[in-house]
Amino acid sequence: MEQQNNTGNTTALFNKFSIVFFSLILTSLGGALMFAYNLRATGKGKLGWPVVLISLLGTAVIRAVVKHFLPGSTYELFIPGLVWGLILAIPVWNKYLSDYPDYISKPPYEPALAAIVLYGAFFAFYTYSRR
Repeated sequence: MEQQNNTGNTTALFNKFSIVFFSLILTSLGGALMFAYNLRATGKGKLGWPVVLISLLGTAVIRAVVKHFLPGSTYELFIPGLVWGLILAIPVWNKYLSDYPDYISKPPYEPALAAIVLYGAFFAFYTYSRR
């Protein structure tokens, strides 16, 4: 998964902002899958599934805490994704991807398409189920 640029051999990775953003709109699963892609692209693919599973468990814990302190709010859907996205983008990135300071930023077309399809399907289901 190596790509060549003007500075030499560099790996294409999803950037930190994309991971946080898609963790927010697609829950932590979206950001964790993007981070797992980065791990695979850097030869650390065996760490991908543990990161995804820990992200899901961590999100469940954060969601339970948010639900306890803010019952009946929609914050429980977004705060865990934001928190876990920041966890992936800062400490986890620094631990596993700090060896790649000069990477090519991979455009997030696939995650954006997934978000559009998922939200479109939810919207269509909601719209047509109310008729």
